[in-house]
Amino acid sequence: QLLRSTKNQILTMVDIGRTEKVKQFKEDAVIQLQEILQIKQEEVAMIEEQLALMTKDHVKDVNVVDPYGDNGLFSGQVNGDTPHGKGTMKYEDGRTYAGDWINGRWQGIGKSNFLNGDIYEGEYHHDQRQGKGIYYW
Repeated sequence: QLLRSTKNQILTMVDIGRTEKVKQFKEDAVIQLQEILQIKQEEVAMIEEQLALMTKDHVKDVNVVDPYGDNGLFSGQVNGDTPHGKGTMKYEDGRTYAGDWINGRWQGIGKSNFLNGDIYEGEYHHDQRQGKGIYYW
């Protein structure tokens, strides 16, 4: 009886050890997959930038006035002379926005650097922070 009880305790301890090893293996695998995903996302972004540079609708450091009358230098995709697609605007007052544009407006995913040092990375809708994002101050 005592031997059987000890054997069951040992088997339980072995099972717990296996469970912990499996759990750690899964956690390590998730971390590795997240790292691979990050690398692939960066590779996709680089390819998109290279493709944009090869298209005729891409400009570099062109003076643009936004819908609010603010001037800046725009680099990125345009539709005619309006920012449309991926691009970066460096405003004369020191602000920057890099991300998605639709018809001259911040629309989609982007990153803003504000004059006071604050940064917002996330979703925009008609030039406004809307949806998911992170605000650093």
